[in-house]
Amino acid sequence: MLSLAFSQAKYYVDSLSENTLRGLQQKAKRGEFPGLATNGYKNDLITHKIVIDPKAAPILKQALTRFSKGGYSIKSLAYWLTQKGVRQRNGLSLSGSEMYRILTNPFYYGAFIWKKELYPGNHQPLITKKIFDQNQQILKQSPYGKSKRNVIKFAFKGLFKCAECNHPLTAEIHTKKYKRSGTSQTFTYYRCTKADRNIKCGQKYLNQDDLIQQVNDYIDGFLWPPNKIDQALTVLSEQKQQGLKNQVSSLNYTQDQIRELDQQINQLLDLRLKGIISDEELLAKKNELTAKKLSLKAKNSQTGINPDDSFEPVEIVFKNLAVASKIRDDDQNLYQKAQWLKMTASNLLLEDKKLKITREKPWAALGAAAPGRNLG
Repeated sequence: MLSLAFSQAKYYVDSLSENTLRGLQQKAKRGEFPGLATNGYKNDLITHKIVIDPKAAPILKQALTRFSKGGYSIKSLAYWLTQKGVRQRNGLSLSGSEMYRILTNPFYYGAFIWKKELYPGNHQPLITKKIFDQNQQILKQSPYGKSKRNVIKFAFKGLFKCAECNHPLTAEIHTKKYKRSGTSQTFTYYRCTKADRNIKCGQKYLNQDDLIQQVNDYIDGFLWPPNKIDQALTVLSEQKQQGLKNQVSSLNYTQDQIRELDQQINQLLDLRLKGIISDEELLAKKNELTAKKLSLKAKNSQTGINPDDSFEPVEIVFKNLAVASKIRDDDQNLYQKAQWLKMTASNLLLEDKKLKITREKPWAALGAAAPGRNLG
């Protein structure tokens, strides 16, 4: 009897455990997190749902958004939250490991993990999925969470080479302070890397403003009048359309030939029925006409109607010429100027603070004298 009682008790405990897990699983599928609320949320004892903590949630939202913009480490963010009054459940200050769990917890963008499986939650999120993904990217870049996106990037760095030692140019930022006024001014300079110590390079620094001016002077050589560009694009469009018309005309002509061959085959059958030609003559002539018909069909299937791609590179060139003046005048977006140099030139050198640029084909033919050509 005692053994039977123990067996019944064990069965009851096992059933209770399975039923509890099954209930928690169903709760997770409904989008309800089956556990204690994480930092920034709290469990509502009346509705049995997880709701936002009005005190901690806005501060946590601000912290997660700040981290996504870079410049914060995990420890500095944990310290900032602690100063704002956000602490662990036991009242202790936020540690680096606890801060890492907060940053990697999908609960804050509206999902949660239960039994290693991700579920969509029906609770109110604090941040967007985009901000969460940005935080994960920052954590991948550095285990301490310090963003690398604040590294200064220079548009022309590595694009030019030193004409004296053939090493690439690098860039530096220098700040000049004025003691009398208490102000300062920042300058960007490009210089030779002088990577080889065995080579003595005497090239000096070049101010970025002077470099930009020389690049703008180079782009000046590609400024075409808008009417000439429109004329060139119109001519190209007309040639493309004419090419398509010729293809359609050729296909129609082939179809007419095929129909004519069908008529000739039918006429042969009529001649055989009237006894004008023999079976041997019918078969020989029919095979000859059928071979021509199959050849024409194969030709049609191979050619089809295909736009002429040979005009596309020329169109791209003239469309780029149309925006050359905007790229020249925009001294804020230096990357567009750098892309223009990569697209139109090669062998970019700097010697005695002067740029030496070799134009690539077909850009070499599109100099200042190009607008005077007859585009018709």
